[in-house]
Amino acid sequence: MAGKKILMEALRAGLELEREGIRFYSGAAKGLEDERGRETLQFLAKEEERHLRFIEGLVEALGAGGEPPKGPRRLRKPKIFPREIKGGVGRKDRAVLEEARGVELRSIEFYERCLAKVEGPERSAIEALIEAEKGHLEWVEFMRDCVAVHGYWCDMGEYFSLDG
Repeated sequence: MAGKKILMEALRAGLELEREGIRFYSGAAKGLEDERGRETLQFLAKEEERHLRFIEGLVEALGAGGEPPKGPRRLRKPKIFPREIKGGVGRKDRAVLEEARGVELRSIEFYERCLAKVEGPERSAIEALIEAEKGHLEWVEFMRDCVAVHGYWCDMGEYFSLDG
């Protein structure tokens, strides 16, 4: 039972994080001049929306509805996203990608801390979230390397063609 309570806490925090992720990536996309950069960040915002729906489905499947878990909280939602996107229009693409990389790393760390507190079949839901965040991290690092080496964002098709 404790595993389910912790899982529900993690999922509720995850819902908040995914909503913040949508805002972060959507806002960061608006500040870029490069069309491929905007497309990449808009894609990541859509990925966050997809994760939000996934977590909502898990919460519903677990039958928790809108009820918060009873008893003391064992998990605290960390600060993953910057309060605001600094620089606005014309900000440096590499800076956006470094912020995004930090966001993904902190998300992975949060879900890994959750995973360490959950036992049994509940682990698979958190493991799925970790893998999704690792995919985001890989994507962001690919684009960061592209911008650093070539000076421009790679086309999203280039990334997916490398994926096999």
